[in-house]
Amino acid sequence: MTDRPFGPAGFCAFFALLLVLAGPAFADPVQDGVAAYERQDFVSAMGFWKPLAEAGNAEAQVKIGALYATGEGVAQDLAKAADWFRKSADQGNAEAEWRLAVFYLHGTGPLPRDVPTGLAWLRKATDQDLAAADFTLATVYFAGAPPDVQQDFGEAVVWWRRAAEQGMPDAMYQVGRAYKDGRGVPKDGSQAAFWYRKAAEKGHQGSEVGLGRLYVDGFGVTQDKEQALLWLGKAAAQGGGPGHLAEQLIANLQGSPAPTPSNVPPALAQAIVPALSTMAQSMTQKMAPFIAGIRARAEQGDAPSQRALGDFYSLRGFAGSAPDADLAMSWWRKAAEQGDTQAMNKLANAYQLGKFVPRNVELSISWLRKAAEKDDPQAELGLGEDYANGFGVPKDSAQATVWFRKADSHGGMFHGMAETAIANLDKVIKPPTAAPPDFDSLLSRASAGDADAQTRLGMIYKDENSTLKNYQEAATWLSKAAKQGNAEAMSELAELYFLGNGVPRDMTQFAYWQQQAANHGRVEDEIALSSSYAVGIFGFPKDNALSVAWLQKAAEQGSAAAQQQLAFVYQLGQRAPRDDAKALYWLQKSTDQRYCAAEQMMATRYEFGVGGPRDLDKARAWLVKAVDHPLSDLCQNMAAGALKALDDRSSKPH
Repeated sequence: MTDRPFGPAGFCAFFALLLVLAGPAFADPVQDGVAAYERQDFVSAMGFWKPLAEAGNAEAQVKIGALYATGEGVAQDLAKAADWFRKSADQGNAEAEWRLAVFYLHGTGPLPRDVPTGLAWLRKATDQDLAAADFTLATVYFAGAPPDVQQDFGEAVVWWRRAAEQGMPDAMYQVGRAYKDGRGVPKDGSQAAFWYRKAAEKGHQGSEVGLGRLYVDGFGVTQDKEQALLWLGKAAAQGGGPGHLAEQLIANLQGSPAPTPSNVPPALAQAIVPALSTMAQSMTQKMAPFIAGIRARAEQGDAPSQRALGDFYSLRGFAGSAPDADLAMSWWRKAAEQGDTQAMNKLANAYQLGKFVPRNVELSISWLRKAAEKDDPQAELGLGEDYANGFGVPKDSAQATVWFRKADSHGGMFHGMAETAIANLDKVIKPPTAAPPDFDSLLSRASAGDADAQTRLGMIYKDENSTLKNYQEAATWLSKAAKQGNAEAMSELAELYFLGNGVPRDMTQFAYWQQQAANHGRVEDEIALSSSYAVGIFGFPKDNALSVAWLQKAAEQGSAAAQQQLAFVYQLGQRAPRDDAKALYWLQKSTDQRYCAAEQMMATRYEFGVGGPRDLDKARAWLVKAVDHPLSDLCQNMAAGALKALDDRSSKPH
């Protein structure tokens, strides 16, 4: 019998392959998938790409790998993502080489952190002039990845410039910033203006702000208020954190102060506020139905809802809209007049700081006293501080002590805060911590290379209250232990770089050592890394998939805090698709460990009917659990306040 190379099925497969390989005369399923993806129809995109990928099409392979990496249209699966990236990269696809490199550089999914392998793939992609790969390589040089790559700002600028010359606005911005700061290249205002302008003309918001600032300062350009306002206005119109910064600069140019968040340390504000603003804007949209429910209850006279609505109007500036001072104060006042002590504290704070209303010390003290007389520990502490410092009342240590003692009687965190306040009042200073009895032995073992001893020695030198406090010595010993793989030392060393204690403040080194600690399974750093990826700060890109992946690692290691946070992610649909079943699963894991915040979250689900019918009895039962928490802390006190508010509402006739 003669072999038949083509039956009907074989012919169809051959014809399908011709369609893939043929030129523009035939339909292009890859581009059909792109069009579906751009419509956010991820399921259809997968439908177009997967048959092609399975037939060996490298472009389709990298695209479905990206879907698995982000969880768009499919369940997130980093292992499958890595597998598809490798298949495509093995065929020489530049995007796949870059994506596989990033997985290795960060230790993502099933791949271990392997900088040499990551760099090898990254170089393959840069050899094909992929702008994204050039940008990533620049970032590696900018941050450094010891011992494989030493920090080199000059080399970073070389690669950013390559990406910029291919038209990447983010890279143009980085080159402009390098010239502005003189980092890796000589400081040059005209070059900074050139690169900022190229990116700003493409609508790059950070470059619009940067160019506007150059016109404000007259650096590299002629000082020009109108040009400054033009570019800052473009940035402000885009909203978000950079828009808020642009609004501040515009206000400064026009001679009127712009409101700034008072609870963000100035040194970190520029890094944190833009990212928080973007998150808040997204969350505000998702929470619109929830806000509508709060408003309905507030209008019916529910005091906690009135207070919450006041909070919403006071914080709205973080979401790109201006806060509404009048509405914030109005709703807080309605709640306070019904006896809500938290609202009274908010009014007292507003009048004390002159926030939303003209500063009025008398009204601040009046609202604080009303709350303190209702046995509110926060107000009792505040009133004690006022008497201790003579703020709005005569300075009176005896009266201060009375109010501090009242706050102390509530226990929990208020006990510690009151004791500290009284100690400061009486000038009692905590005695310093002496060197441990085995210090000489510890020093000997550390000098011999014992990583655990080096870590403990570093912690002794790092102790703020130790007689041996020496941050330089702390950094030396913690660095030795960290390089031997001690996860605790890595975490503590990261903190030293973050604060600039004993070492120059260096956020790239902070990011590196925190990543290392997380890679070694240190739960606290896995959670912190999740937060950094969620917001996109401290040297980490904004990456929801990695943020959730790190949080899940910590949750799977049994961290009750991570389990509760993961439940919150799935409940809100923040960073991952909303999934009430997963939210409830992780929340129950956390409550099984008697985690107070999880018990409160469970109470909230029942109180507001999240994921099921409302059940105030069950809500109360969970709050009782939280109040009866074995560890007396802030959460317990908050639960007690929530329980009291729930009981007050339940006792009112409907």
